Amino acid sequence: MGLELYLDLLSQPCRAVYIFAKKNSIPFELRTVDLLKGQNHSDDFVQVNPLRKVPALKDGDFTLAESVAILLYLARKYEAPDHWYPQDLQARARVDEYLSWQHTALRMSCTRTMWQKMMFPIFLGQRVPPETLANTLAELDRCLQLLEDKFLKDQDFLAGPHISVADLVAITELMHRVNVTVRSGLAMVVNGSAEPSAQLLVSSIGVVGTAEENRGHSARFFEFLTKELDLAEDRASRASELTALPERPPGSEGLVDTSFWHLRVVLLPILTTNK
Repeated sequence: MGLELYLDLLSQPCRAVYIFAKKNSIPFELRTVDLLKGQNHSDDFVQVNPLRKVPALKDGDFTLAESVAILLYLARKYEAPDHWYPQDLQARARVDEYLSWQHTALRMSCTRTMWQKMMFPIFLGQRVPPETLANTLAELDRCLQLLEDKFLKDQDFLAGPHISVADLVAITELMHRVNVTVRSGLAMVVNGSAEPSAQLLVSSIGVVGTAEENRGHSARFFEFLTKELDLAEDRASRASELTALPERPPGSEGLVDTSFWHLRVVLLPILTTNK
């Protein structure tokens, strides 16, 4: 059996490992572990990782836990390009410095924010005191400022002039995955056109915040999309909708809302020859 990666792509560290392996053309068998179903506590998975956490790696008889250890193992074994984890002593030390800091700083703050803004009040029905959330957000702001002042500074990347595993760990922590669904062959009259159209549904979940902020994200994405596809105004239209979450638990007044946001874009003659 070759390399196996046990991942749940809802997990930020899992996404870092997955992206690294894909980007570097590392052959592996994906073993999905559904955290929401508790599959990380199954007898089979515990044999791979007694810590009951993802990501986990199995390479023949060798098993490994912890995302940073897995990333560095893959970088060394598969001889990834040097910029990911440099051979130069001081350049590597800069990468190690960020990887050591983020565990108890940015990673911890982002995790607390997600649980207090979303998981506790929305999915578990547990009220989080406003002062607790305020303190958590203040700590997250402090960590983000340190990220800029200490690590990023005026550079393009965190640990030097080139992208490294430090950047990959950081970006997956700060950004959440987006689901994209395309429905084609629709007969839809939009902007006076009855040509065949495609519908693009983009959805994401995170701790973005208010409906107004979400509409702003939607509008900016639509502007980017139509520019990249070179679509005239009469060839695309946008409808943004906020999908209601389950009924909020009693006593949750005053909490910051977290919303799923959906961007629906109708792209007119993508399936036909441009005129």
